[in-house]
Amino acid sequence: MQYDYTHDTAGPSGKVTQGSPRWLRLVRSGDVLTGSASADGSHWTEVGHAKLPGLARTVQAGLFATSPQAKQDTAAGTGFSPAVATGAFGRPALTGGWSRSAWSGTQVGGDAGTSGSYSNSTGGGFTRTDDGGYTVTGAGDIAPVVGGPVMGVGFSVENFLVGTFAGLIVVIAVGTVFITGEYRRGLLRTTMAATPLRGRVLGAKALVAGGVAFAIGLAAAAITVPVGERSARGRGFLVLPVTSAAEVRVVVGTGLLCAAAAVLALGAGALLRRSGTAVALVIASIVLPFLLATSGVLPPGVSEWLLRTTPAAGFAIQQTLPRYAQVLSVYEPSTGYYPLGPWAGLAVLCGYAALAFGLAVVRLRGRDV
Repeated sequence: MQYDYTHDTAGPSGKVTQGSPRWLRLVRSGDVLTGSASADGSHWTEVGHAKLPGLARTVQAGLFATSPQAKQDTAAGTGFSPAVATGAFGRPALTGGWSRSAWSGTQVGGDAGTSGSYSNSTGGGFTRTDDGGYTVTGAGDIAPVVGGPVMGVGFSVENFLVGTFAGLIVVIAVGTVFITGEYRRGLLRTTMAATPLRGRVLGAKALVAGGVAFAIGLAAAAITVPVGERSARGRGFLVLPVTSAAEVRVVVGTGLLCAAAAVLALGAGALLRRSGTAVALVIASIVLPFLLATSGVLPPGVSEWLLRTTPAAGFAIQQTLPRYAQVLSVYEPSTGYYPLGPWAGLAVLCGYAALAFGLAVVRLRGRDV
C-alpha cells in the first residue's frame, strides 16, 4: 500500500499467479482509507491505512498497473525507457457508498517516463474481460520524480552550485600561499620573533583563512541558489523542491566546505613549504576525485569509494536529492547521489583538514623556520 511515497508497505509475501490469486480490499471510513489483502477472499489482513484530513465526500478509486523497472533503450533519448506491466483483475465488487458509474481509463503521470513519446510506445490502457474483470497495462511508476536518467529536464538545488569546485581551486591557492608566501620571503621569522608560540600563529592564520573562505562561500551560495532557482523556473524547467532547512544547510554547508578546504590547504602549505606542490596536492585530493566521481568516467563502485575516503567527500554537504528505497533510479555519484550523508561527508573533509593542521603544528614547532 503506497501512501505519500514514503509510507509504503508491502503486502503479504508469495507470488501471485492465476492459480494462486490475491484479493485486495479498499475501505473508506470518513477520512481514513484502509487497504487489506487476502489469499481466499474471506480472511483479510490489513496492509496499511492512510488518514487524509479534509478528504472530499466524492473521491475516485480504481485499478492501476505500473512497472518501476527501466530497460536500456538508446533510442529513447535518455538511454532508458519504462518496462511494460500488465495486471489481471477479477470482477470488482463495490459495496457501501461506492458509486456504480462506468469505469474509465486514464494515463497517470506527467513527465517521469509515463507520458509523451513513452506512453505512445507502451500503449497503456485497459480491456474488459468476459467475466467482468479488467486487464490493465501500464509503464513507469507512481512515485516522486528523483534524480538520475528519469529526472528529465529538471534541476536540483546543488546543480546551481556546480561551480563550487572552481571556487575551491582559488580558495586552495590562497590558503596555501597564506603560509608559503612567508616562507618564501623569510617573513615567517619576523612573525615568530613577535609571537614565539608557533601553534598560536598557525591557529590565527587558520582562523583568518577559514573565516574569509566561509564568508565568501556563504555569500556566493546565498546569492546563487535563489537566482538559479528563479532563472530555471522562469525558463520552464522543473526545480525539485526542498525544505527551507535543507536549503539553509546547503548554503551554510558550502561556506563550511570552503573553510575546511582553506584550512587543509594552509596545513599542507605549512608541511610542504612549497606553494606549487601544496596546491597541486590539495587540488588532487579534493577537486580531482570529485570531478572523476561525478563525471561518470569511473565505475560506480570506484566513484563511491573516492567520495567516501578522500576529502572530496565534503561535497556531500550540498546534496538535496532524496533517495527513496521503493523508487528505482540510478543512485550513483554521476547522477547526484553521494555514498555518505551531508554532514558525514563534510566530517571526512574536516578530519583531513584537522590532520593536516595538527601535523603542520608539530612540524612548525620541531623545525626552524
